[in-house]
Amino acid sequence: MADRSRSFRVPACGKGVWQWAALLYLGSLVCGEASELPRDIWNGAHGGFPSITANGSGVSVTLPEQAITDAGGGSLASLIKDFLDRWAPEFCSDLFDFQHPRKKMTLRAAVHAAGGGAANYQEVVIDYQPSREVKCVEPDNLLY
Repeated sequence: MADRSRSFRVPACGKGVWQWAALLYLGSLVCGEASELPRDIWNGAHGGFPSITANGSGVSVTLPEQAITDAGGGSLASLIKDFLDRWAPEFCSDLFDFQHPRKKMTLRAAVHAAGGGAANYQEVVIDYQPSREVKCVEPDNLLY
């Protein structure tokens, strides 16, 4: 019976090149950027509702775990940054100015599962850059 096995030969470009190519590919799988969060994230269709909270102790953000999965994963800091850059300029508050960029902005971030339960917050540092200019309206002093 004839030997029908075939051997695989590495092309002449060299073994080192193939090792680097494999390393770069694996790095892209582990460290690759995720796509952005779903645009319909506010309707609750992705495992819950996100939140942006500004109060006397700072800014915190929670994201539904399913929305992160639907986006393809990625680093929490990157997803939070993209989320705030897109949505936060619309929030006008006396407690935090979301209309101007902030370098090294520290905030609290958490991911919540669809079943509920306590969210574990962690500190995240991002460079906040609003995606558009928004003019907040200053209401006249209200008289009661």
